[in-house]
Amino acid sequence: TVGFGSRNPYHQPSMTSAECRSAFDKGRRLAEWEAMKGSLWAGVRLMNPSTCIFAAMQLYIHASVRLEESLKPLLDLDRIEAVVYVAQKALRRHPMSRDAFTSLTFFGGYDLAFLTGFIAGMASEGRFTLVGGLEGFAAAYLAELIQPGSAQYVTATQSAPSSWTEENSEAFGLPAVFTSRSHSPSLSGQRLALFHLHSSLPFSQMP
Repeated sequence: TVGFGSRNPYHQPSMTSAECRSAFDKGRRLAEWEAMKGSLWAGVRLMNPSTCIFAAMQLYIHASVRLEESLKPLLDLDRIEAVVYVAQKALRRHPMSRDAFTSLTFFGGYDLAFLTGFIAGMASEGRFTLVGGLEGFAAAYLAELIQPGSAQYVTATQSAPSSWTEENSEAFGLPAVFTSRSHSPSLSGQRLALFHLHSSLPFSQMP
């Protein structure tokens, strides 16, 4: 925990730059610890439901994915309009910076900054991260923007929608365990994906 909770980005930046850096660095430290333990893969799933809103805003800023499109599978139709309205107002109120750290500070959250740092840290150690959902795609792309080459060490639980991959292969062309094109979070799906990844490792075939 870095703070009491990410703030509403409409009123002020969701984090200070120091808080964003602290969350990012904490993710890197955990990645170093995982590597020290000998982990080759680490699956991460963020539990805060509001993270998908922050992730959608990051994908809108950096990958040009419309908020209505990214949030459609995750929210009831009657809620999407209200959420998109507030998110768009927040984006107009603050500078929509292309700098990944700035956008994380204004329109991110502690957990999303943590996951971005974790992915970058795992990549630095030559280890892989399994992610899922909007937050997985957003954090993987942010890590790539901050530390080029990080996305090569990321596997998604499921493939991104075809239109997203065609529009931005750098952001959404991640290898995926399952070919179904969805970004709805599923804990059981991620556990199954980790099982498949583990079973493909050479040592797991040994008696």
